[in-house]
Amino acid sequence: MLSAREALWRLPSLQVKEGLWLLAATFGVAVALGECYAAAAIWLAPPWLAALGINGLLGALVLVWQVKRGDAKLYAPVALRWFTPPLVLLGLCGCLAWMSRQMVAVAPVAAVVSQSISVPWAWLVCVPIAEELVFRAGIGQILARLAPRLWAAWFSAAIFALAHAQPTVSHFVAGQVGLAVGPFLLGLACEALVAASGSILPGILLHAACNATVVVFQTVDARWLEWLKFLYL
Repeated sequence: MLSAREALWRLPSLQVKEGLWLLAATFGVAVALGECYAAAAIWLAPPWLAALGINGLLGALVLVWQVKRGDAKLYAPVALRWFTPPLVLLGLCGCLAWMSRQMVAVAPVAAVVSQSISVPWAWLVCVPIAEELVFRAGIGQILARLAPRLWAAWFSAAIFALAHAQPTVSHFVAGQVGLAVGPFLLGLACEALVAASGSILPGILLHAACNATVVVFQTVDARWLEWLKFLYL
């Protein structure tokens, strides 16, 4: 049994040339996605819907490509134990929101999401499926063939987080490109689930649960969205 220090020292090394190549690829892919999102936003609004359209198209291409290559194992059913992490996350968020609301009088929230009932369903179903196909089944698997698994997961999560800011070339040149903490941590967690289970389905479940926390907080005690806004941006 390795100690924490020994496990750290045995982490796969990454040469400078490989690191620079992965760093350049990370920004290049993120900016390319950002430009696609911006172009789609001309016809689709709001911006998240344009991003969903692009990710849905790319995700479908990834699915067809992998099925033709015989990589369908990524979509294999998983044991019920993989439902535990998203259920624990939702239960914890629900309990915290309920407790905070009991402690302080909070004005009731009118609806789950004020825009339309179709919006949360898109966040809970369509977005997790499309993004996991693109970033885990697609980009993550490609990087895993080019770099050690740990570093592949790290840079895949970085692309995922950068893409959430919808960067473009002009934003990149101006230095207006940020890395959102929440999407980055979610990307790492989903990559870990793919590595552990051999399927992207647990990642889809966790992704859906993380998106559902917005609905939970908005419904029970919306102050949590302000307190945790650094995770949602």
